[in-house]
Amino acid sequence: MESIVVDTKIFIDGCTFEGNDYLHCHLILTKILDGVISLGVDNKGEILEEYNNNLMRLSNNPIAKLLIKLIINDAKFSTGERRIRTYKPISKQSVRGLLKMGFHRDYIKFVRIAPKTDLKAIFSSNSQSFLNYDYSSWMQENLGVSIKQPSDFPQFILEISNNKS
Repeated sequence: MESIVVDTKIFIDGCTFEGNDYLHCHLILTKILDGVISLGVDNKGEILEEYNNNLMRLSNNPIAKLLIKLIINDAKFSTGERRIRTYKPISKQSVRGLLKMGFHRDYIKFVRIAPKTDLKAIFSSNSQSFLNYDYSSWMQENLGVSIKQPSDFPQFILEISNNKS
């Protein structure tokens, strides 16, 4: 199962059905839950902790509860390849240029994992960070990481399926 990085806003929008592209966000979460694609996270648990903290704020939301149970807890208690794949992040030095450009430090943990994932892609609906042209161009040129919007996901998953055939 191939892995990608997904920013936290995709989880929130996919659970709450809010935001500009909530249906595609929900589709991404569904494909992760179905085991079609796996989620790339850091081996220190920082990304999972961020997901968990944000999903806990939605504790009355049934989708958030399901994600906590099937994704967050899956990562904590499973040793096999499941919905989560952990990676050791690339060095902080590798992303220094991005930080110098003004990229937000809170999001750098996602960037440091993406080059290690199978598909070297980050899905984000956050236009202030990942989808900013200067930042996304830097990540593509310097790390070989593509930044995708949730609306790109159906085509992306179709290409993955075709490549396996």
